[in-house]
Amino acid sequence: MCEVIEKPQAYSISEIVKEIKSSLEGEFFNITIQGEVTNLSYSSAGHIYFTLSDDQAALSCALFRGDALRNPMIRKVNEGDKLIVSGSISVYLKRGTFQLIAKKLSFFGKGDLKAQFEQLKLKLGQEGLFDIEVKKEIPKFPKKIAIITAPGGAALQDFLNIMKRRAFDFHITIVGSLMQGDKCAASVVQALNKIQKVGDFDVVVITRGGGAIEDLWGFNDEKLVRKIFEFSIPVISAIGHQTDYTLCDYVSDMRCETPSSAAEVLSSPQVEIQRQLNTIGRRLKSAALEVKSQLSHLMVNLNPKNSISHLKELFSDYKYRLKSASLVDKIDAIGLNQYHQELDDLQERMLRAIVKKEQGEREKIHLFKAVLDNISPYRVLARGYTMITTEENQVLTSSKNFDKLESDTSLSVHFKDGVREVFKKD
Repeated sequence: MCEVIEKPQAYSISEIVKEIKSSLEGEFFNITIQGEVTNLSYSSAGHIYFTLSDDQAALSCALFRGDALRNPMIRKVNEGDKLIVSGSISVYLKRGTFQLIAKKLSFFGKGDLKAQFEQLKLKLGQEGLFDIEVKKEIPKFPKKIAIITAPGGAALQDFLNIMKRRAFDFHITIVGSLMQGDKCAASVVQALNKIQKVGDFDVVVITRGGGAIEDLWGFNDEKLVRKIFEFSIPVISAIGHQTDYTLCDYVSDMRCETPSSAAEVLSSPQVEIQRQLNTIGRRLKSAALEVKSQLSHLMVNLNPKNSISHLKELFSDYKYRLKSASLVDKIDAIGLNQYHQELDDLQERMLRAIVKKEQGEREKIHLFKAVLDNISPYRVLARGYTMITTEENQVLTSSKNFDKLESDTSLSVHFKDGVREVFKKD
């Protein structure tokens, strides 16, 4: 005998959210709560949104335009203030989220988190932890960078993308850590201890994205702040967004507004080096072309065929002039033997001058040849390097150009003693 087991009925998303909406809105109607204000924002339509929180939880709240007009004190509310809020819980079906629709507000007192922040900031500041004089200098060309962040987070990806795009000589070690919650501070301290144990780093970057004051509260921990102050390696704080400030920002050797700006600061000197190298490369290329042009001009002028042709023209010209003057038949008659001898001397001096000029020009050619040899890529090959060219005889100067080539592309590898053909394989 077989027993038929019926499958349990499954709720659709809309059905279960409607059930939750009905339950919450019916149970938590016209309630009064108190908490600390964070994430205060104003919409263009006149609505006001904020979060009420304590040390364990947070609740989103909305004060719509009409209720905001009936509570003018809302314009005096600042981040960190404590409020007593009356209203009802509402569930937004499309997102499956709930919030408190506020109707009446009143001040309860100054926020605990903000008060704790200011009190600890004053205490540590009086001890000199935030003084400019004690901050360590960030190295201009850091090669070994340790980054403390949540692995796989957006902050890490932003940092890595900018470093890869702008810098060319660096090594990044990712030290994973909790960047939010009660264990955040202890986790960051543990990460710093790991880095200190290795010791072989030029700079440390502590980074995460923005968030509410509760999300960033771990970075106001006194033990963490003191650890950064005592740390032997320069520390850059890149926590949150431009408006987010934590005590770690004050104690670090440099504060950057975002993870991206931290990467830009560290890579800027290498960007400048690349710019200068590109400028020098263009100048060398221009100088080489100028030298080549001058050598070509000299070679044309010093070509033996051109010199002989010029001498023949001179000889023909002198011969014609002598013949025209009928001096050949009248030398004895007019006593020009001496002038004939002087003409021979002048011809000999002219030939010596031509030889001397030719020797000087040859020395210039040897000098220019030495300059070309010094900047020749084949001189570099002689020191043990290699050069890779395509079938079109184009030199591959970067890994990006190599990656753009199709698979099985034929390439030539130039050594100091020969050339070998290879093929690119993916």
